[in-house]
Amino acid sequence: MNTEVLVLLASLLGLVSLGLLCYSLCGTVRLRVLSDQRFGHLLKLDSDSGSASNEAGIVRLLESWLKRIGLRQPGSDLRSLLDNAGILRPDVRVLVQAGVVIAPFLFALLSVMYILLTEDEMRLAPAAFIFGVLFGYLTPRYVLRYLADSRRRALADEALIMVHLMKMLFDAGLSIEQALRTLHAQGGVLLPRVRQELEWVLKRIEAGMERSEVLGEWAVQVGVNELSDLAEMLAQLSRQGGNVQKSLADMALLMEDRNRTRLREKVGKLSGKMTVVMVLFLFPALMIFVAGPGVMALAAALGGVR
Repeated sequence: MNTEVLVLLASLLGLVSLGLLCYSLCGTVRLRVLSDQRFGHLLKLDSDSGSASNEAGIVRLLESWLKRIGLRQPGSDLRSLLDNAGILRPDVRVLVQAGVVIAPFLFALLSVMYILLTEDEMRLAPAAFIFGVLFGYLTPRYVLRYLADSRRRALADEALIMVHLMKMLFDAGLSIEQALRTLHAQGGVLLPRVRQELEWVLKRIEAGMERSEVLGEWAVQVGVNELSDLAEMLAQLSRQGGNVQKSLADMALLMEDRNRTRLREKVGKLSGKMTVVMVLFLFPALMIFVAGPGVMALAAALGGVR
């Protein structure tokens, strides 16, 4: 039998296996949903939460599957990338992690099928398979890193504004939790990214967790030095108390010094880049303008000597 036919059959079998896996996954989710509805009926729960229980069953099943392959461990690289990218909702995190796991196999299968359908040489199929695996493995992580870097820059720009607003709220007599709730409710225009972080913090506080513990977790996972320092300071003030206004004023001065240092670094890098541009483009034009007439006159004189 021809090799192309064998590889095509293998690809079709791979697609069929993925379909059977999805079918078994849906069956397991269906059983879990029926079990949840049965126990919910026994406990006299609200019967309008069918879709919510369905989504929760899917999320729990994907989460258990990801735990088996090690992507839900506390020290995994993907977990830290999701934290730094601002993907904090559990259902969204599980779906993203599942997509990251499936992407290498999916791109490898698509690459092999593309080679089979467009090329006549079968020797390119292993290279296409390796390319698909690497592309599917690296692309989601690079996308998450790009999102994490853009989020860090946005949060760093909003941190100083948040400190000044919190100082104003504390001067008005609000407590730490009241100030956080006020910033979350009314800071959507000035602090859009920080507002998302505060929503995560306030949900955990409303769930019954200790405020200092929640702020400590936020300081670890936020990934921005300014907000980490602010969260640690608020956690310490929640545990021990102290002069909030003075601490915030000192932190604002420290952040302003960091911003000035960062701007100096940017200006220094920009001046170096402009020097390279001037040497490459302006210096040759200047040499032609200044030394061009002399060179032409010298060439004419030498031509007359001949």
